[in-house]
Amino acid sequence: MLLSKRLWAVPLVGLLVAGLLVGFGDEDEAVAKEPRVTIGKIMVGASAFTPNENGLGGGDTAYHFNDVSLVVISEYGGFVAPVSFPVPVVTIRKMSLVGYDTNDTSSLQVTLYRAQPLRSGLEDIAFVRTVDSTDDPQVSTTRNIRNRRVNTVNHAPHLRVDMEGAARLYGVQVVYSY
Repeated sequence: MLLSKRLWAVPLVGLLVAGLLVGFGDEDEAVAKEPRVTIGKIMVGASAFTPNENGLGGGDTAYHFNDVSLVVISEYGGFVAPVSFPVPVVTIRKMSLVGYDTNDTSSLQVTLYRAQPLRSGLEDIAFVRTVDSTDDPQVSTTRNIRNRRVNTVNHAPHLRVDMEGAARLYGVQVVYSY
């Protein structure tokens, strides 16, 4: 009986020593890891926007860029800009319009779209407009996002800004996660 106990002791001690030297496995392997969410921000500056429509009455949109802003000289101007995300699939979390709306007769609004060229479709994702304010710049933000997921394999995201009266656009910030 004593001999059989010794026979068990040698392999058992050997397994314990081997387990200590090699390790019993990663303790994280038994626990499910949560995916890491990365938050990103992209600022689309005023200089990225190009005219999309003529002014009211069919005339050309008169506008100019000063050092940091887009200013409409005519009564109305519509402008578009592409949005390029650093990864193919993102979830939109928030959008902020940075501009200046001088009085109650002027307005500045932006809409984020995801075009679907393969389906000849267009969906709005978010919309925000300025509120008459003397703050310059004024930041208007929305977290009311529809169709949050943008996959650049199928979608072509872009911004459309509509300006009326004495308004000034500095940029649009989009907050996203991936």
